[in-house]
Amino acid sequence: MLLRGLLKPEDGIDANNRLLDLLPDCHYPVVFLRPGTHLPEQAG
Repeated sequence: MLLRGLLKPEDGIDANNRLLDLLPDCHYPVVFLRPGTHLPEQAG
């Protein structure tokens, strides 16, 4: 099983930094960054 972390802009930079510090200790080798919700309507 591949463990994955998800960074979300709405969580704020402090929360995402804490998550980035925590994930390696929990053996999560993959992190995804979801774009923010301020994208144009035609963004895919």
